[in-house]
Amino acid sequence: MFRKLPDDPFFEEMNPLTKMWMFYNWAEDYHEKHESYKHLGYLIGSFIDPAAVKRLLETNKFVSSDKDFDESTRMILEEKKQAELEKASKKNKRRKKIIRGW
Repeated sequence: MFRKLPDDPFFEEMNPLTKMWMFYNWAEDYHEKHESYKHLGYLIGSFIDPAAVKRLLETNKFVSSDKDFDESTRMILEEKKQAELEKASKKNKRRKKIIRGW
């Protein structure tokens, strides 16, 4: 876009928000391209075996219940609590520096 190499100082001095915005737009462009190829594959496949394409489209849907959400939330909170405990235990294990006299 700017006709510059990735290691150019221009990108180092760029506003971080602008850089993030550009990255997400770039990633979305590739995602849209991938989706269009996927749908093109479904279109071509529907001429050969429409039933298989229909099954593929139906199995790509994911449905989650409240119970699944609660379980996921519980697991995340447990991981967070475990990480905080590990961080606190590392903090308490400081070494004392002993300076010996001459």
